[in-house]
Amino acid sequence: MLRSENDFIGKGVYTITEAARLTGARRETMRRWLLGYSQKRNGKIYERPPIFESEFGDVDGQFNISFQDLIELLFVTRFREKGVKWSIIHEAFKLAKERFKSDHPFSAINFKTDGKRIFEETVRSGRKQLSDLHLNQIVIADFIAPTLSKAIEFDVNKATIWYPQYPSKQILLDPQRSFGRPIISNGGVPTETLFLSYQAEEDLGIVARQFDLRVADVRSAVSFQQKLAA
Repeated sequence: MLRSENDFIGKGVYTITEAARLTGARRETMRRWLLGYSQKRNGKIYERPPIFESEFGDVDGQFNISFQDLIELLFVTRFREKGVKWSIIHEAFKLAKERFKSDHPFSAINFKTDGKRIFEETVRSGRKQLSDLHLNQIVIADFIAPTLSKAIEFDVNKATIWYPQYPSKQILLDPQRSFGRPIISNGGVPTETLFLSYQAEEDLGIVARQFDLRVADVRSAVSFQQKLAA
């Protein structure tokens, strides 16, 4: 689909590779979540659909997602890292989507009041008893979601800013600025721009003076970009 630059203003735009680097998920895992996949089991082919429909999808031959999509994937990634079963996450996603009337329910949930209830209802659905494993998953979900929520600012149950290095707020992602690219809070310069300048100059002080920033800002940007590339 052909789109103009105006279609992305205020929404942020990221490729699968960029989303994987920002969330810490494997690129192939991210592709499976966003595009779906086929799985052969016992001689049968099972089609696994995407976890949700991307706000953008294919754009000029490249799959892209929005800032809201990115935050949703961030929650899913953190749950999976902590061992929450995919079936639990998937059902919780569907339940929250219906309850909150949102295509991005995890980023719309106030986990301090609703999150634990959503996961409890998911686990209880169709089951007479909760196993220790399921109880542990509820505890994990109840812990990781509020912690992650502190790194995200919300406006009427919609994620607006993400601080990827929280509790530090030196770097942020804001779909209203620089198409959602990571930027330095102090001045709004993209971290990638500062990193490329540092590669050329090989001197933090020179780059800082060029952009009227503190050396600490440039150092943080360089460190952040190096971690993304690792």
